[in-house]
Amino acid sequence: MGVGLAAALPRMSAAEPDAAPDFAPALERCTAALLRAQADAGLHSVLICSPAAGEGKTTLAFHLARQLARLGQSVLLLDGHARRPALDEPLGVPRRPGLTEVLAGDATLEAALHPQSTREARPAFIAAGAPAAGHCLHLAAGAAADLLAAARARFDWVLVDGPAVAESPEAGLWAGLTDSTWIVAGYRSTRRAALRQALADLATAGAAHLALVINRAPAGALPPGRPLWQADSPGSSSAAVATMRARA
Repeated sequence: MGVGLAAALPRMSAAEPDAAPDFAPALERCTAALLRAQADAGLHSVLICSPAAGEGKTTLAFHLARQLARLGQSVLLLDGHARRPALDEPLGVPRRPGLTEVLAGDATLEAALHPQSTREARPAFIAAGAPAAGHCLHLAAGAAADLLAAARARFDWVLVDGPAVAESPEAGLWAGLTDSTWIVAGYRSTRRAALRQALADLATAGAAHLALVINRAPAGALPPGRPLWQADSPGSSSAAVATMRARA
């Protein structure tokens, strides 16, 4: 498993994306990393997750999708966190019908899809939908794979805002289905053990093209784009975690 640093981001928020002066260049580095990965490896779908809640994965997914839309790319953003949906409010759309209903066969893709607006830099979007029992079963049974296949045929990019790895098995299910998995960890807040366990769980689930994003990093804390480690197993990631200075 090779895990590299996609970007080190300053503290960011969905409401005030320009509050940090170094936010825009950091987001550009993230976007450039995605575009390079698509050119080099043919990536089209990306899961954005985190070891635990509150690391900033949803905000990153939101801004990445908007940045790609500004560049004229066709982008579908999926709210894959049925238990804690958060993207419908900033995008100003209803929560249902959404992903839960599509995967269960209770709504069509077209009924749940909110179209992209390039003029407003708004990606196409499918909200989380209503929380429902058996959601993981629909993911595992192939409904999500079918949805991603249909989405890849229509969009340049599919970004999935997934749950925290420690919170739900859905993160691993999405990781096994998407072309790449980005894990967002907080600078000096994500515990080393939590990050190692999340990487191990994602690798077991079949995650491909893993990348690390450090959030809330002070200026100059980490060189942008520098690979933190190249490891053959999740257990050999200790040097990277030490570099990140995660809280023990």
